[in-house]
Amino acid sequence: MSKSGSMTPQKTLKPKKIPPKKKASLALKTTPQQIQLWILGGGITLALFFYYFHAIMMPFGVALVFAYALDPAVTFCEKKGLGRTAASSVMVFSVLILIATLLFFTIPFLKKELQSLATTLPDYFKSLMEDLMPKIQSWLSTFKGELHTKIQDTLTENLSKMINWIFTFLASLFTNSLALANLVALILLTPLLIFYLLRDWPKILTYIHNLIPPTLKSSTLQLGQEINATLSGYFRGQASLCLIMAFYYVIALSILGLNFAFTIGMVSGLLAFIPYVGFFTGFIAALGVALAQFSGIDQLLIVVAIYGFGHTVEAFFLTPKLVGGRIGLHPVWVIFALLGGGFILGFTGLLLAVPVSAILAVLLRFALHKYQQHLKGYAP
Repeated sequence: MSKSGSMTPQKTLKPKKIPPKKKASLALKTTPQQIQLWILGGGITLALFFYYFHAIMMPFGVALVFAYALDPAVTFCEKKGLGRTAASSVMVFSVLILIATLLFFTIPFLKKELQSLATTLPDYFKSLMEDLMPKIQSWLSTFKGELHTKIQDTLTENLSKMINWIFTFLASLFTNSLALANLVALILLTPLLIFYLLRDWPKILTYIHNLIPPTLKSSTLQLGQEINATLSGYFRGQASLCLIMAFYYVIALSILGLNFAFTIGMVSGLLAFIPYVGFFTGFIAALGVALAQFSGIDQLLIVVAIYGFGHTVEAFFLTPKLVGGRIGLHPVWVIFALLGGGFILGFTGLLLAVPVSAILAVLLRFALHKYQQHLKGYAP
């Protein structure tokens, strides 16, 4: 009722709506600096891991290379309707059968030649020393007095040390428990590791892909494709190169009539994937056998011509044609990578030097490209 007594209704006041408070976001924003710290920390962790466990990494490294090489074939079988597990099993058994077949046909030749080498090596060494000692004695006779004695004592002492080192090294191969463990693991574990890696290869790639920050996914995928193209081209080219060079050296040395031509030729060709190592190893072995087997100089010149022609064709035609710019490395960097890999990891480093250098070259070119794009922002 109003003051005047009328029954006019009063206006009711509506309560004001209080806007709801904004909920605090619990998502943490990741800055580029944090991403860089994560990448740096992951890189340091991986480096420390490989530094402390590199002695047992041989089976895993070999399995990883085989899984990487066989994944396209497994993917092809999978597209044809075969399951991933079944396709992986088929590929592993196929590789084992192929290796067993190659060993079945090559081991008889190798066994025969190695047995012959074991029986004739002392005679070769004796005839070689009988041939060289008069020349060494005549050379030493040009020196007079105490100098002659010192040079002779030095040569004798160093020769005995070298022979002692060789036998110690050969003995260590059979007595070193770590080397034997690696060999047994390489034979028994590698097929199993290849199977598991092949079966789970897509899952591994997906897991790695999910670890990449969203802002870096496009550039990282592009970088991964370039690395994949470089490595696949390198492995295919090196496999073809090794087979061609092995066939050439075996045929050429067999036509010459050199003893152990099959073994020396196979070693020369199959080691061609390590630049200069296959050439020098085969050349020194062939030259040593030729010195002991032949009396004339004509055969020695033929051996020099065989390896000179083979190395020329390999370096100037086959390598540019089959490998070429797929790795994009200058020969100076290849030599540096081989020396660095051998110094850090020994023989394993020699095997990994060139492919790892190819990956680093791709990363370096990518970083330089990004840096040049960054510099364009400062251009006047």
